[in-house]
Amino acid sequence: MARWATFYDSPHELRTRTPDNHDLVFLSGTAGVDFQGTGGDWVRDDLLVLIGPRWARVDNVAPAASLAAIYNNSYAVNGGWATDNCRWSVYNGQILLWVAMAVSDADGQLLRVSYTATAIGQL
Repeated sequence: MARWATFYDSPHELRTRTPDNHDLVFLSGTAGVDFQGTGGDWVRDDLLVLIGPRWARVDNVAPAASLAAIYNNSYAVNGGWATDNCRWSVYNGQILLWVAMAVSDADGQLLRVSYTATAIGQL
């Protein structure tokens, strides 16, 4: 079951136009999540991160996401944190990042994910 980002911090956006009249947008920021492990096995889920302006048409997106903040309450036993990949789709005219994340360890938490995306299309 995918979960939505709980907050956004420092979302940045830079827009420009290409010679062939497309909009090129560079996006970055940090998204909050409260995702906890349950033991020594990996727990996996998707983080949904809605970013950027509304588009009339999105032609392509090059997204990436990485760990920004992790936490362990006590001793790390088989502790691990991961952002496995980052995919994209369009949701209500905005870019929606699907960040595949994973945590192991009963008290290991993933708290923040950083993202960047370059998008081209028509605003």
